Amino acid sequence: MIFAAAAALVSCNKEMNNPETPQGEGIKVTVIAGNPETKTTLESNGKTVSWKSTDKVGFFNHTADVNVESSAASIDGEGKATFTATVPAAGTYYAYYPYQNETGSNAPTTDGVVARIPNAQTPTPTSFDPKADLLLSSAFSATGATDTPADIRFKRLGAFLKIQFIDGTTGTKLSGEYATSVKVQGEANLSAKYRIHGVNGAVYQDSGYKAITATYDADTYALTTAGQYTIIGVRPQTLASGSTLAITITTGKYLINKTLTMPSDVVLGAGNLLPINVTLTDADVKSTSVSVSRVWGLYSTSAAAWNEYYGGTADTDRNVAMDEDYIYICETVKNTPKIWAISRTNTASVKPVSVEGILTDSFWPTACPRVIKNTDASINGGKDVLVVSSMSNSQTALYLYAYLDGIDKKPTPVQLGGYISGRRLGDTFTHWGTLQKGMYFFKDFNTERMMTYKIADTAGWDWATVKSAYATDGTIQTVPAQANILGPAVGAGGFFPYPNDKNNGFFGLRAEVQAYTFSITPDVWSAKDGVDTAVSTSTGSGYFLNATSALYFEVGAYKYVVYTRQVSGGAGGVMFLRGSYSDSYADIINARIAGGGAAASFSVAADSDDVTSTNGKSSGNLGFDLAAFQIGDDVYVAALKQNVGLSLFKVSAE
Repeated sequence: MIFAAAAALVSCNKEMNNPETPQGEGIKVTVIAGNPETKTTLESNGKTVSWKSTDKVGFFNHTADVNVESSAASIDGEGKATFTATVPAAGTYYAYYPYQNETGSNAPTTDGVVARIPNAQTPTPTSFDPKADLLLSSAFSATGATDTPADIRFKRLGAFLKIQFIDGTTGTKLSGEYATSVKVQGEANLSAKYRIHGVNGAVYQDSGYKAITATYDADTYALTTAGQYTIIGVRPQTLASGSTLAITITTGKYLINKTLTMPSDVVLGAGNLLPINVTLTDADVKSTSVSVSRVWGLYSTSAAAWNEYYGGTADTDRNVAMDEDYIYICETVKNTPKIWAISRTNTASVKPVSVEGILTDSFWPTACPRVIKNTDASINGGKDVLVVSSMSNSQTALYLYAYLDGIDKKPTPVQLGGYISGRRLGDTFTHWGTLQKGMYFFKDFNTERMMTYKIADTAGWDWATVKSAYATDGTIQTVPAQANILGPAVGAGGFFPYPNDKNNGFFGLRAEVQAYTFSITPDVWSAKDGVDTAVSTSTGSGYFLNATSALYFEVGAYKYVVYTRQVSGGAGGVMFLRGSYSDSYADIINARIAGGGAAASFSVAADSDDVTSTNGKSSGNLGFDLAAFQIGDDVYVAALKQNVGLSLFKVSAE
């Protein structure tokens, strides 16, 4: 990207004439704009600006509530534009462009008229929107006594951004793509409302929008055609060093996001134009054509549970994890550790995962698998790592087992503190961050509270030293106000932290009736308190009825929140909520909680058809879990309904 010095557009000179007007009928005023380079369409040379025959100006003064619209411009062979209007009385007047008819509190007063640089503009690929070019003339007198033109000068009240896009993508991705809109968002208001007084000039009213959206007719702005650009009128200001302009482009197939950072202070004064070259890369371009499909499904029959065909134990399949090669199922059998790896691409290929060294005296030695992002090339060949939890109760410890050398080798254990009488942990767990730096979240089955363990990134990190060096004391984290929401209810469910940013908050689920969102304040990395946001105690239309699991990801131009929905003992739903790329995950969830979101959400099939066993086994409880893994531009989602079935979905961007 290149930020050139802000350059002045052109000076603005215009002329006027005040012919005699009959008594009692007002004064007929004719303004002649004698300098055609002042307005309003940028010519092909990129410098000259000319009037158009559809242009109109407004006449006003500051001694009465006057705002008079002129006739359309009459343009002669030399490019001079003539405007005519009748003002109510003799006096000192001003002209402004373009004429605007504000009403209500913005109606004309003795303080002048209100005019705006709009936040919605319609430029062409080689010019600006005339409505965005706000002009104010010097004073002139309307007396009715003379017909002699007098020179007046206009000044521009706005500035301009001239943005040219350069195709830096691979292949021909953007070839033939037409921009339907370009949105520019700054850190201060870009659009503006002015009270134009005349004597006192134009006073900015501190009213406007940080974003300006330019829209284009279909197939007029070929995004990467050489020589084409967009010019957007903005409020004059200083773009401070380090400040940003966020640019969003929509085309027929793509949503393109680019954030520009000012390399130094840029003073964007009235009448100035700032040229900006924006190089678009593959990472900036996101498809708006996204599909969700079922890849395969394995289901129980009336004679056998779905996992019995490879030797699995019926009704023990509570949780699921996935990496690029396998889907992992832990069996929840007392004193008997067992983990299965099912090939993602060939369901007939199933093998056991090594359980060497996993303690057998836990209530469930293998309760919940998760695949954790790994940033150390010396661990597991640089691939992400399978981590499995045991389940503790009042008699047994809570362990994590990390497959640092792959699933065929003995896992590395770490014991986590905090198990006491009456506490049950490890049925499921969730995670934020990476194997090297992150937090583990465990829901206490018996109290509905949350326990966190922190793993800090340090030199010489070693999984086996986590307990003594980096784990927290295992304090149960209180979520304020949740007692008012959940009451004494206990049972399955979990806390699902939003990805990427540890301060984004959580989505909480408890099977049967309740779902809620909450943020953590202050930093969740050190906090033991939370603040609720948009909490729901009523699931409304069953949106989160019997929901027990959730996950989040981005594909193309969208964000997805995927959650499970129990339908009956023998069936369940996998619900895909879709929001825009700019939405937060909490926004997407809260829209659904509020009973909205129908236009931004959908399920792959009917609510009861996503993971189903029509004539099969029912689940012994409400075990239902999800896992997701990104491979290339696709995200795969595995859904496991205990004793009922395992399904694999694919979310793809074209």
